[in-house]
Amino acid sequence: MKSLGMIIKEQRKIKNLTLVQLANVLDVSQGYLSNIENGNRNPSPEVLKKLSETLELDYSELLHEAGYRDLSKAARLAQTFDEFKDEINVTDTYLRLSALEEAIDIDNFLRQESHLLQSESVQPIYKGHLLTEQDRKRILTLLEVLFPEYQNEEE
Repeated sequence: MKSLGMIIKEQRKIKNLTLVQLANVLDVSQGYLSNIENGNRNPSPEVLKKLSETLELDYSELLHEAGYRDLSKAARLAQTFDEFKDEINVTDTYLRLSALEEAIDIDNFLRQESHLLQSESVQPIYKGHLLTEQDRKRILTLLEVLFPEYQNEEE
């Protein structure tokens, strides 16, 4: 498994940036960045944010690799919300999901094999569009992020 420093260094090279160039973009010293790449220093969340934007890396994954687990979860939640923000109203969705949860086990319902969405008797539609297998997976991801307290302890 690659360390945070190795990930950053590899992506910096892919982007054709020298250590000095990247340090200048991040507004940090070359020595500080070198220490991060060599695993001798843990970057702050602010530096990780700049790294993610500059090197086109996932911010929540960088936070996770750096040991900022709670911030990583929050960033993942924000990222997931951004993906769905045009489609949902969080408060309204939370209330609807709570009502549905009382009636059915959503997790079991959504984790059924893909034949669920291909069944003639079950054709979930949202705003006039038939939901696909990819939609089902996106909904599962959203639910896992919105309700982390319900996730299995094994994770």
